[in-house]
Amino acid sequence: MFDTGTLAQYAPENEAQRATLEGSWSQGELREHMQRLLAFVHRNREDILQLAGDAPDAGSMLEATKRRIVDAGAVHPPSEMRDQVKAIQDEIWIRGERGDYDREHIAHEWTSRHAADWRRWRLMEYLFVVDRCAADIVARLAT
Repeated sequence: MFDTGTLAQYAPENEAQRATLEGSWSQGELREHMQRLLAFVHRNREDILQLAGDAPDAGSMLEATKRRIVDAGAVHPPSEMRDQVKAIQDEIWIRGERGDYDREHIAHEWTSRHAADWRRWRLMEYLFVVDRCAADIVARLAT
């Protein structure tokens, strides 16, 4: 099928990350991720089924869904860009409270230090949601 080695890099690295994801899920913080993910599955159905191979079962469909998410690098780019801009703005505000008012420098610094980790975490959240919404995803792909 395909190499899952790249999927492993988006798995929680420790119990603290897993607990954070579980907490976000149980508090409903990933609800929008779920809606965006199901829309992504609908838009990418053919690609996902092709990745899943001939006569796919539920496991191969879920793995193919995860692979498609990782390959795409995003599920819903507009909302992800908004969320990332908000994270940068939060950093600008925090630093401004400390007397650092160079917004452009702070934004550049945040991007160079945190953007890759931010993206990795967001993909980790989506893959976590795939596991939590497995039945819905398989049902949408099987029809």
